[in-house]
Amino acid sequence: MFSLFFLIVIFSLDTLVGFTLRVAYKTQPEKRKRILRWHIFLTLGFVALLVLYRVSIEYQILSRASRQTIALIFVWIYLTKVLSMLIFALTWIVRKSYKTIAGKAVGKPIDSPAPSITRAQFLEKVSLATGGISLGLGFWGTNYSLYDYQVRHITLHLPTLPTAFDGLRLAQVSDIHAGSLANKLAVKGGLERILSEKPDLICFTGDLVNYDSTELAGFEHLFASLKAPLGVFSCLGNHDYGDYRAWNSPTEKAQNLQTLLHAQQKFGWKPLVDSHTYLEAGKDKIALIGVGNWSKISRFPRYGNLQKAYENINPEATTQILLSHDPTHWDAQVRPQTPNIALMLAGHTHGMQMGIEWGSLRVSPAQLLFEQWAGLYQKGSQYLYVNRGFGYSDALPVRLGILPEITIFTLKKGEA
Repeated sequence: MFSLFFLIVIFSLDTLVGFTLRVAYKTQPEKRKRILRWHIFLTLGFVALLVLYRVSIEYQILSRASRQTIALIFVWIYLTKVLSMLIFALTWIVRKSYKTIAGKAVGKPIDSPAPSITRAQFLEKVSLATGGISLGLGFWGTNYSLYDYQVRHITLHLPTLPTAFDGLRLAQVSDIHAGSLANKLAVKGGLERILSEKPDLICFTGDLVNYDSTELAGFEHLFASLKAPLGVFSCLGNHDYGDYRAWNSPTEKAQNLQTLLHAQQKFGWKPLVDSHTYLEAGKDKIALIGVGNWSKISRFPRYGNLQKAYENINPEATTQILLSHDPTHWDAQVRPQTPNIALMLAGHTHGMQMGIEWGSLRVSPAQLLFEQWAGLYQKGSQYLYVNRGFGYSDALPVRLGILPEITIFTLKKGEA
């Protein structure tokens, strides 16, 4: 979460905030210098705090409550900055546009009436108001939104779907991140919502934990409650391999992965690690394929082997569904190498847990990293669905605008 990418975003945002302060305090040079010095000092201090925070997470020093408090402070400060800057900029643009349009209408420049307050006073009042709003949103995002599960229903028409599977209901869950989940009662409610949809098949697309298999303690009975007539299948995500903590030896790390896979089997799940299986109904069958994590982005691991998973697929399985955690896998390997895979189910991005989804308006920082970051995508006859995640990042326990998701697909035979 606190990679170079996020540090660049923070520095870029604070540079724009600095510019806004220079404009607002243009007529007060001494005060402007003093405020800009404090702005630079606080920005550097906050970046240093974030780096220390990232290190403390890696070594599991901070408690969950401490992380949640820091997340609230982060949202409060930066949402206040963004909202204040946008309102100030919008007001400045409206005033400039009015002067320009009115001046052209009368054929001479228009002098603005003397403002009742200065730019600096306006910015201070706006910041005070947006600070209150941001604090409220931050509190909501670090508490209630984390478990506000949204059920999304998707109908997909697949020409190659066998008749026996026409109307199949498939539930997708992704990115549980068990170690982050503090409210087991809310988690139980989310899992019950999945079961209430009566899916024929449940697919989990990786990141069951944050760091290691010990996070599953206390969740065994909850995850074992997920049942479906055709089974519960899973693949691995980047967090499942134990890459984000220190180990005493490679053997200990490898054993952790085996413990994780064994736990899933005890739940009644069927992990697909670079392998495939078939869903059968009479003579009809669907191929269900699962791969280890594979990412086009170099900072994420490439453990998966698509060719191995796809080897010896029965050609009678005309519909093929792939479970692959990272959505960048789709364009990088899946579409070029396996054109018969009709649907790939992925997760990983969480939609960055912050953004706006309002009708056709979809905005999130995730778009800066991922071409496909949330929802359904289609290229040719192949589909990709990116689930927004059931859980949330241990590094930033907040969701604002991008809520946790349960996806229910209804597969239909034929063209849309």
